[in-house]
Amino acid sequence: MLNLIRLEFRKYRLARMLVRSLIVTLVLTALFAFFYFDHFLFENGIEGDGTTLFNTYTEAFSIIGTLVNIAYIVLGATLISRLIISEFRNKTIYLMFTYPVSRRKIIAAKLIIVAAWIFIGSMVSGGLIGGLMLISEMYVKVIPEPLSAAIIIRGFSMLIAGSVCSAGIGMIPLYFGMRKHSATATILSAVIVACLLNQNTHGFSLNQFIVIPLLTAIAGIIVVIITIRNINTVDIN
Repeated sequence: MLNLIRLEFRKYRLARMLVRSLIVTLVLTALFAFFYFDHFLFENGIEGDGTTLFNTYTEAFSIIGTLVNIAYIVLGATLISRLIISEFRNKTIYLMFTYPVSRRKIIAAKLIIVAAWIFIGSMVSGGLIGGLMLISEMYVKVIPEPLSAAIIIRGFSMLIAGSVCSAGIGMIPLYFGMRKHSATATILSAVIVACLLNQNTHGFSLNQFIVIPLLTAIAGIIVVIITIRNINTVDIN
């Protein structure tokens, strides 16, 4: 399995994904900074009563999680499209299926790469943005809630839970992509799922209830199990 994973890295030059992850992290950091500082400085800070968009650190961590989850679920779908869907569509997967390795291990190796990238990318991006926010709070007090060790632990717990769920949820687009080997369906389904789970309407979000993203992640794991189980019967001709 490890040899297959290393082969995939060499084959697709997936080291480039690290660069893309860095770019995504920088974009998400800039976007969060806009929400973080703009409302405080220009809407209610300098010209108003000094209130902020975030009343608690939990709200700030929730926004960070939302941005990171949406980004990496969609980017995970692009990786699924590249590693799996496009190979079935172009029938280049046939070459790998001629190797003395089972089809199931080949597909499993590809999906491990995708899930690991979503999890690690979400952890690094969320941790970096959250860390920068906490550091900035030491100099510019934007969030009125007093900072404590319990808050930091809660934020880190939210980050881990969100990253694990995102890795599972990121597998759901595989189902839609494999139906007709469509890259468009893969990415579009990821956008829809990510937006549905992370949309915020008047302070209400489905992600507020841990059961919903958890069940959705389990659904993603079921998609993986079914795909791997049925891969021997997939016709690539």
